Amino acid sequence: MQPQSSVFGGAATSLALRYTGKPVSGWGGLVAVMRYLERRGVRRVLEGALPDGRTSPNQIPVVDLVLAFLAGVLTGSRRFAHVERLRSDEVVRTILGLARMPSAMTLTRYFGGFVRSQVEHLSATLGQFVFAQLKRPALGATLDLDSTVFERYGHQEGSLKGYNPRKHGRPSHHPLLAILAEAKLVLHAWLRSGNTASARGVKAFLAETLARVPTDFRFYAVRADSGFFPARISRGFGATRATLRDRGADESAAAPSRGRNSPVATLRRRPGSGRD
Repeated sequence: MQPQSSVFGGAATSLALRYTGKPVSGWGGLVAVMRYLERRGVRRVLEGALPDGRTSPNQIPVVDLVLAFLAGVLTGSRRFAHVERLRSDEVVRTILGLARMPSAMTLTRYFGGFVRSQVEHLSATLGQFVFAQLKRPALGATLDLDSTVFERYGHQEGSLKGYNPRKHGRPSHHPLLAILAEAKLVLHAWLRSGNTASARGVKAFLAETLARVPTDFRFYAVRADSGFFPARISRGFGATRATLRDRGADESAAAPSRGRNSPVATLRRRPGSGRD
């Protein structure tokens, strides 16, 4: 009779099972994330950015709510209800530095109470914080304008039938995005109905995007694909032209080249049909 062997190639041995009173978790990697956030001062930034009009004596601090929500996202949560799986994880609660974990209902109540002015304040505060962390390119940053299509299932507000390369005839949203190419950062976004053209509202969107950027932040170029170049758009940037030039970028489609090291560049057409 041949002796039994283990999958590791040696003689089979018995495995000892032991129990410990110490808490364990499969999400120990959150330690590195939280240390990074603490080093960057994210908790302090959130304290000044998040609104809090609650009066309950048993409330959880708003920063703790957001950190618990962030932990849920980082551990794969796709809806608020998934945060419940972390409530009984003592290790995660200790890593986050929370006295207690919020429920999914607590999170939905808090975020559901946001009004537009609070959202704008939060966005502006976090934007200033992010720009302070960015390494600025020597010649200036490149700003990409683009759009994409999100197909929808159900009856979400603003979801209408429009151009949809994946699900023809399916209601969708058609967001407009402004992205810092070097930092891979979404600088600004508008959620638009699915029947909206790529260039719809791009002038106002670009002006609003530039208003979110520090005045000393320079742009080298603004890029967009052919969907953003109808005649009325390429001729009509208006006041935005002066703003771009003040920041070191030129949006004119016919501007002459000024050399490789020039801080002024043209608005370049990217190849494509303007449909994503």
